[in-house]
Amino acid sequence: MRIFTALAGALILSTAIPAAASTVPGSAITTGPQYQTSVHYRFGANPSSVGGFGGSYWDVAGSGSFFQVCAELFDHDGVAPSYTVTGGITSFGDFRDAQLTALFSNAYPLLDGAVTAYVAANGDLSYNPALAAQWNSIGAYSLALQTLTWSIVENNQAVIAPADSSTVFGIMNDGLGDPEATGYILGWAANINSGLWVPNGNVSLFQAVSSDSAIQNRYWMTMAAPVPEPASWAMMLFGMAVVGGALRHRHRPARRAAA
Repeated sequence: MRIFTALAGALILSTAIPAAASTVPGSAITTGPQYQTSVHYRFGANPSSVGGFGGSYWDVAGSGSFFQVCAELFDHDGVAPSYTVTGGITSFGDFRDAQLTALFSNAYPLLDGAVTAYVAANGDLSYNPALAAQWNSIGAYSLALQTLTWSIVENNQAVIAPADSSTVFGIMNDGLGDPEATGYILGWAANINSGLWVPNGNVSLFQAVSSDSAIQNRYWMTMAAPVPEPASWAMMLFGMAVVGGALRHRHRPARRAAA
């Protein structure tokens, strides 16, 4: 029973940030480098510039590493004095929240896979010129996550149209930006519009609301802990029962022989 209790406690504690609102002080956050490449973006109908808007990993003391993108479209970056963190995405109404969740739960695993492969080859997430192609792919995934987040946030229509110049924010598909990132943005938008990408449980999503209105709110994400299949649960419980029985047998006092 004690072993079962300990394992159950470990499963509960594996959730880094609870679904209920919690406050994370900015002093607990260590920011990593931003992973980005360049895209030709625009505000309104007019092209703006070629630049990058990637996300980065934030290490939160006691909670682990979270990939973060800005939830708002303005230019005040940095870390706020604190964040009110809740599980899930609840900012822009059910429709756009579902679009954002579909984006994150399908696109973040692609980024996570690229990061995992890079770390396996390099040992960490520092830049290595010998792995430049893999590094650039991480940047393309990261930038696509950020720019498509803004495309959805600023979209008031049912269809996400990042290349439509009538929308508030988007990209110029004219070859001036990184073609890989531009392709991800357009392809992922099409996946969501067509229903190919829907919200799923592949990723743990968190909304982090800044305590300072001059600093952007964030979306945090990490890979969701896998849920054991029924057969796995059965094997786990059987193993606990075997171990428990062995321990009971080991600690059972020896019977005295009859005189």
